[in-house]
Amino acid sequence: MPSAYQKEILATRVIFFTVGVMIAAWAPLVPLAKLRVGVDDAQLGLMLLGLGIGGLITMPLTGPMTAIWGYRRVILGMFCASVLILPTLVYFDGFWPMTIALAFYGGAIGSTDVAMNLQASEVEKLSGRPLMSNFHGMWSIGAFSGAASMSALLTVGVAPMIATIVISVLSAIVTLMVTSGVMPKQAKPGNDPLFVMPRGAIVALGAICFCVYLSEHAVLDWSAVFMTTVNNIPPAQAGFAYAVFAAMMTLSRFMGDRLRQRFGDAKIYFWGGVLAAAGYLMISIGNGNANAFVGFACVGLGIANLVPIIFSAAGRARAMPSHLALTAVATVAHGGLLFGPAIMGFVSYATSLPIAFGLLAFLITIVTVGRGIMDRV
Repeated sequence: MPSAYQKEILATRVIFFTVGVMIAAWAPLVPLAKLRVGVDDAQLGLMLLGLGIGGLITMPLTGPMTAIWGYRRVILGMFCASVLILPTLVYFDGFWPMTIALAFYGGAIGSTDVAMNLQASEVEKLSGRPLMSNFHGMWSIGAFSGAASMSALLTVGVAPMIATIVISVLSAIVTLMVTSGVMPKQAKPGNDPLFVMPRGAIVALGAICFCVYLSEHAVLDWSAVFMTTVNNIPPAQAGFAYAVFAAMMTLSRFMGDRLRQRFGDAKIYFWGGVLAAAGYLMISIGNGNANAFVGFACVGLGIANLVPIIFSAAGRARAMPSHLALTAVATVAHGGLLFGPAIMGFVSYATSLPIAFGLLAFLITIVTVGRGIMDRV
């Protein structure tokens, strides 16, 4: 591997890590927000729509923004915005102020997510070997660290506002330390258009990623609520369910690139989907904390490499410029964040939260059998 790319690889890993921290730090705060605002499951689902709406607004703009201003300005600008917004999520106690704050947070995080994946795809192509699972593994380490750190701070009695400020400031410092490794400009031909309407296999690939994002982020938004309302775990400790999920996802992703080289994307994708579906089913029909934690662990292990494989496929797209294909897939996928919380909330309100998790097992099964579309991008 050319040594010139080591700095870019390190910076990409660090940014995936800190974005994971910032996203997962929200998970232990969801039950507290539910109690503070005073909403039921259906209303919580509507409130969480703010995250998806914010991302859906900013994510389609991220590809053109990086083409104009480069990766560095977009990634650092949007990440710093998320750092400033996170503490507000423990301040507001009204439905609409909280929903608006979540929309701004989702917009900042969503744009950062697209931009860092664009850089990751570029670095992967420049290095000449699979790196996407490793990058997403760093995201998972960050997610585990963010959820566990926030849960630990809350458990020992640190005020939520202080906890969010500590995590935000530390994440910002770590990110700014690797600024020089963030690519200042896109490595793409100058005559590429800023926007191309996605079509054909790219749309289908986005739909698959939509389902995976919905299922994956349901754990972020609803695992702590599940543990408190179904298994009666204290709210301060409920975030450890997501931490278990994130830890297993981390383990799987760091093995992912090597496994993909040895067995191929098709086998890793299929068996990962099978394991994730089994995990959701265990959460749905199991009784007790042990079954829930094992279920979340299986979901983390299985679902871990689905998104990296999908994003790698989008980065190799032939039907449209790769940076626009990746932006299109990520934007469609982000709809899973938009509709997922509301779907989970309404299903839980109409039936039960275990049944809502059971539906995710069915959804991942569909995603698993639809893998062949990746061969046509």
